[in-house]
Amino acid sequence: MIELVEVSPRDGLQNEPAVLSTDDKASLILRAEAAGVRRIEAASFVNPARVPQMADAEAVITALPRRPDVVRIGLLVQRPPRPDPGVAADAGRGGGHGLAPIGASRVVRG
Repeated sequence: MIELVEVSPRDGLQNEPAVLSTDDKASLILRAEAAGVRRIEAASFVNPARVPQMADAEAVITALPRRPDVVRIGLLVQRPPRPDPGVAADAGRGGGHGLAPIGASRVVRG
């Protein structure tokens, strides 16, 4: 079985120079879900000074309705203060992870 994971809401957007609004990020994720994607890297909880595109990660996750058939993954939970544990749990349910490669970890923590 092949399983596709959509990474644009996290990996794609954090590499773009422009910062999208929370609503635009949530809309991108919801459109991917409507198209049939069931695993999505939705956000990274990283140092907003280092990765301003992810500064609203908690707001993006809380803006999304819960769906038992969708797993939103791809969390790099490394910025102080830590996100609300409930928000992080919602985002990573069923497959979230909290590790980045060592070099990336140093960069995003600040």
